[in-house]
Amino acid sequence: MLEVELTEHLFDLPRLDYFEAGNGYSGSWEGFNYRIFNEKENLRAIVWYGPNCSDKSEVAAEQSFSIDQEGLERIHQWLEEQQKSGRL
Repeated sequence: MLEVELTEHLFDLPRLDYFEAGNGYSGSWEGFNYRIFNEKENLRAIVWYGPNCSDKSEVAAEQSFSIDQEGLERIHQWLEEQQKSGRL
């Protein structure tokens, strides 16, 4: 029997193939906002706070990640760290 380790995350993100196809993704939770961009060679995530879109807000943090399953897992961890240390 194959065992699959399910890791619970605060943020639901699309699967890796979504990002590999060149798509970006954004979301928010109680004033914490994030966007993930596919930059061909890596994924870049940004976070900002408040009710406005990213174009009208100050980016609070950003980081690049590899486009693979490990990179996606690191994005989950990084987003959760950013949300917990947020300035709300």
